Amino acid sequence: EANDTASKFYHYLLLKHASGKEALHYLTNERKINLETIDQFNLGFAPDIPDVLSKFLTTKKSFKPDELEKAGLIVKARGRNFDRFRGRVIFPLYDHRNVCVGLAGRILPSIEAKLPKDKHLGKYVNSPETPIYHKSKVLYGLNITKFDIKKEDTALVVEGDIDFLSVWQNGIKNIVAIKGTALTEEQVKVLSRFCQTLILALDSDI
Repeated sequence: EANDTASKFYHYLLLKHASGKEALHYLTNERKINLETIDQFNLGFAPDIPDVLSKFLTTKKSFKPDELEKAGLIVKARGRNFDRFRGRVIFPLYDHRNVCVGLAGRILPSIEAKLPKDKHLGKYVNSPETPIYHKSKVLYGLNITKFDIKKEDTALVVEGDIDFLSVWQNGIKNIVAIKGTALTEEQVKVLSRFCQTLILALDSDI
């Protein structure tokens, strides 16, 4: 529930709030992801503010800090609660049952460019392993594409959410993406519920 509420909050900021204007431009103009796709996959934006999400979830939605930490949404440090995702485009992660189990975030290029060269934040940040999120079992987009995969009896497997979204919105619907890991045995087992054929279109370094 905390992950789902967070994803809706970030989706609102991306589409309806001034703070999401740059992120929306990045997605639509630089990455060519259209508004229909953004809405279908509930993409969002996390402002570069230390605790905007944690304050919203604890004061407006009555979640407890310990629950948010357990869900991987906040990090406790120096006696404060810090949002895990800041200054990033947000890609909610769902299991094949359409339950929001985690989030993934890509730092905006403009924020990345302002960081000191000796400060490495990483381009991508995903939810950590939690009681409900296990990255070796989750396939990005499967909650939506499983019906097309079953119909075609084939799944195209790509690496990363942007590759997935670009291909999906150009008409290839029987597709999933892996994130931050090689294709695992657990992911193959999940896909085997829907098809018998996999087509791999992965980066050469995976």
